[in-house]
Amino acid sequence: MENLEKIAGVSILGKTGERIMSQYNPFSRLNSTQKQDEFERALLKVLRTQFGSSKKETNFAIIDGFSAFFTTNSDFYIVVVAEEGENELLLDELLRSIDSAFLIVCGKEPTSKQIYKNYPELLLMLNESFEKGRVLTTLPEEAIANSLLQDYKRPVKAGSASKVTSRGFFGFM
Repeated sequence: MENLEKIAGVSILGKTGERIMSQYNPFSRLNSTQKQDEFERALLKVLRTQFGSSKKETNFAIIDGFSAFFTTNSDFYIVVVAEEGENELLLDELLRSIDSAFLIVCGKEPTSKQIYKNYPELLLMLNESFEKGRVLTTLPEEAIANSLLQDYKRPVKAGSASKVTSRGFFGFM
């Protein structure tokens, strides 16, 4: 699979303007919280004025030299951001993968409340989807499985039960 070197980040934004979850590439032009906040404010302005629809579909906008692919969910947006001119098909595929993984982890149409409830798993899944500007996978099942493997490799503290040992590797048993 082609590596996308200039992905700037992925952000989950509430429709009221709050950042629910994000992961940005530290080597992109959005390498500080201030720059990320400014970009997200500009993005939300475009989302609200030009794409106010609550209909579930993938959209695209160019903001401040960045390509932003996003989808609308019940009360939040999933946004994949890259330098303008990057591989649009791969960006769209990454967005769809993240959206599908959120659906798999949350078990139904995700809401911001369910994101907070499943925050650690979803953050690990994002981490397994891309790193330092490179797309690692566009398969939601692979990102989830890799995040479970990370949980499996984590040492178990004395007196605590591990999800892996108590419920089986994938939660079945």
